[in-house]
Amino acid sequence: MSGTERPIGYWLKHLHNLIDQRFDATAAERVGETRRLLMRGLTPEEYAETVRILAVMAGHLEAASEVRAPSSRPG
Repeated sequence: MSGTERPIGYWLKHLHNLIDQRFDATAAERVGETRRLLMRGLTPEEYAETVRILAVMAGHLEAASEVRAPSSRPG
């Protein structure tokens, strides 16, 4: 399966796991190095837009969870 055939959730989880591994294994002085590795090939604007888009997507899921939560509670 090529990268573009995988769902976004796969890539988000994969990236999350890689970042966690990197930060678990690093000291504070390596945070900048990790950020540079993550941003390699991206402009600051592309990085900011990516973060903005991920925040919007997370907001949609959070809002959907809040809408569903009250109806799933026993009354």
